[in-house]
This record gives sequence, C-alpha cells and structure tokens, in this order.
Amino acid sequence: MPSRSTPSVRNRRIGMELKKLRDERNMTLETAATRIVLRSNGWLSNVENGYGIGGDELEDVLDRYGVEDQSFRMALVELARVDRKRGWWHRHTHDLAPAAMDFISLEADCRSARTYEVLAVPGLLQTPAYANAMITLEPEARRRAVEIRMARQRIFDDPMTPDFDVLLNEAVLHQRLGGPEVTYGQLGHLLHTSERPGSNLRIVPAEPSNPYGLMGAFTLLVIGQAYRLTVGMVESPMGMTYVERLDKVRRLEERFERLRETALSNRDSLALIKQIRSKA
Repeated sequence: MPSRSTPSVRNRRIGMELKKLRDERNMTLETAATRIVLRSNGWLSNVENGYGIGGDELEDVLDRYGVEDQSFRMALVELARVDRKRGWWHRHTHDLAPAAMDFISLEADCRSARTYEVLAVPGLLQTPAYANAMITLEPEARRRAVEIRMARQRIFDDPMTPDFDVLLNEAVLHQRLGGPEVTYGQLGHLLHTSERPGSNLRIVPAEPSNPYGLMGAFTLLVIGQAYRLTVGMVESPMGMTYVERLDKVRRLEERFERLRETALSNRDSLALIKQIRSKA
C-alpha cells in the first residue's frame, strides 16, 4: 500500500464520497466526528483527505450516516478492501515511487484501459529489448525496471483480461530505439499483441492537418466491480499526474474519442505497421 504521505486514488475517492455524505447532512467536520462518527476531528479529516480507512470501519461510518443503499455501500467497501491488498509490486518499494505503485495497482485491477501514446510504445506492449533500450538508468536499476515493466504485462494472462484500447501516434512506429533489430522485434510484437481478445490497436496518422495527433500521452483506467471508478493519468517530463475530477475525466474521454475518429482502421493500422517493419 502506498505511503500514508501519498493518498491512493481509491482512498481519495472514498474520502470524497464520505465528505459528500457529511455535506448532504449539513454537518461540520467537528459535529460529524464527535456526534455521529464518534471519532476525533483529526481522524475524520484524514479519512476525508484520502489517508485510508479499513472496510469494517467504513461500514460502521456508513451505518452512522444512515446509508442504506446496499450497492453504494458494497462499492465503497470494495474500494477500501482492494486498496489494502498487497500485490507483487510491493516487493519493489525501493524502485517504485508511491504514485507508480498506486498506478500499477490500479492497472492490475482495471476492467478496461484506453491509452494514447505520442512518442513510445506503451509499457504494457513493450518487448524486454525495447524497454531496456528506452530506460536510462544504471545497469542494475535498469534490469529491475525492465523486470517490473514485464511483470505489469501479466494482466494479459488473467482469465479476466481487461479490454485494452490503444491509439499510437504514427511517430511511435518510426522510432529506432536500440537499433533495427530491436525495432523489428517490437513492431512484430505489436502485431502479435493486437490479436489478443479485447485488444484494439490503431494508428493516428502523423499529418500536419491533424491537430489531435499532437495531444500529449494519457491513459484512462476503469477499475472495480461494484464501483466503476474511471481514473485518468497524464504523462509529462515531470512524471505522472492523476485526473480524478469527473468533469476532467470526461474531457479526457472526449479527447480519446476525437483521436479515435482520426485514427486509421484496425486493418489499415496493422498494414502500416507491417510496411514500416519491412523497412526496419
């Protein structure tokens, strides 16, 4: 679980929902804490700010707020309990920042993923050789980073493989990371992974008349069973930035749809990859 100094996406959403319940009852934090929840102001403030709450504690708080909607209760408790599960990524705490661990946790739990990449093949579709060429770290740290990237791809071995919708800017196909052999292998891997059930790979042409193709890289993940939480993640040279507000998530979803409208068909996309691969 990420450090308490870095609230996870799931816990932030739980906190937002509990604050909404309190606001709907026109209660101050102090009133809710001392008269309803029967905890300290600091405890309730921490929970509302996303610093975590156990499933049993959460059910008790929902009881005290008089929440009877069983689907809503189950959804929030699901988020709380999944957030406390430990995955393989917890063995890499020395190599992963809390935000990266949180993202991998969401990725492992996602029901569907949509991603647009501008300059590089998404990590979930990279070959070891491509990842090794892309990661600029000292040899041992690079080896561990490649290992982590390959471990993330195990989600495709799960019987509940998520739907994976990928849009690649054409520029990605022309990158020559690691030389011709690495490029040839990576483009072949893209062709192979496009055959997975639930996967859809399309290319956004690199045309001056296509302004949408210049948009930065981003990912949208839908996680959870009872609670369908959609989270956006925007990449920049400064790292990952989460997009959680519903209006901003919708903007990313609209952007993805506009990009999809400009993309080549699946058939034409694969033909373009084969053509570029033949010249690698």
